Amino acid sequence: MSIRSIRNSSIKQANTIDNAQPISFDCEYAIIAGGSGGGGGRIGASAYSGEYYNGGGGGAGGYHTNVTGDLSGEDTTVENPMKVFLGFNYFIQVGAGGAQATGGEAAAGRGTESKFELIVMEEGGRGQARNGGGSTGGCGGGRGGGIYGGSSHSNNVAGQGFRGGWSDQGGPNNYTFGGGGGVSERGGNTSGDTFSGVTGGAGIVSTILTSSEASTASVGEVDSGSVYFGGGGGAGNGNAGGLGGGGNGGSWQNGSGSAGTANTGGGGGGAAGGSSPGNSGAGGSGVVILRYPSEFTISVGSGLTSYSTITNAQGLSVTIFKAGSDNVSWT
Repeated sequence: MSIRSIRNSSIKQANTIDNAQPISFDCEYAIIAGGSGGGGGRIGASAYSGEYYNGGGGGAGGYHTNVTGDLSGEDTTVENPMKVFLGFNYFIQVGAGGAQATGGEAAAGRGTESKFELIVMEEGGRGQARNGGGSTGGCGGGRGGGIYGGSSHSNNVAGQGFRGGWSDQGGPNNYTFGGGGGVSERGGNTSGDTFSGVTGGAGIVSTILTSSEASTASVGEVDSGSVYFGGGGGAGNGNAGGLGGGGNGGSWQNGSGSAGTANTGGGGGGAAGGSSPGNSGAGGSGVVILRYPSEFTISVGSGLTSYSTITNAQGLSVTIFKAGSDNVSWT
């Protein structure tokens, strides 16, 4: 993970009391990058006429949190509390989702990184089309459909999410494609592995928001009272995306994959091949969420789109950033 400590000596013009140490407080965060799009489908041609090759699912964005009791990507333990100092600017960037793949045998676009100062989450790996291995990312993209198979898979970034799926069984139509990696589970494989199936990998539960707060702010995916982020995209041929905003794969023959849900970091669903292949689903945008003591007031730069700050029952303020990039500071 691209995380480095913030040293007191680097802080300029911070508020102080009687020349003492700068005033600071602990800030909790949950950060997920943009998910990538799923892979495109293809029309079978020449000797393979009628064999419709499906796209792999897009990988979810990388995820990290320091909320006590929660897990970060790849089910890793949380980091220490982050000290924030009054009067100092902190840079935030919210990653966009990757573009869909349009037309036969196309690779999708990748998402973009999300950042909170020196904490950087990588975008999801994009899903691939026929015979293509998914690309590396915070969570890896799924392998595309094709006739050759192959057990190669896309890599994840350690501590940010899981890899994408693959197939070791060559053949037409239903056989060779993989699901996009999720924050808490790897993408599904077609065969030959202990985890079978080609659904997108599952996302992860976050407690930085309640389910009611998440629903009101339209971030994350709420399921059975829990808030999930970072589901991988399902592979083409109607495979489901992972819980946490992963898009579904396109339905058999010509179906378009669905997009990852906005502000979940979910990967897009792969397209189904056919006589007129559908488009893949675009990746879902990321989100940056901060929680801090309510006695401090945040100032947000105009380049960021934020949901109004919530004060929760514990007397903590929660600010949700949904798009853009700029500095924030506290007084």
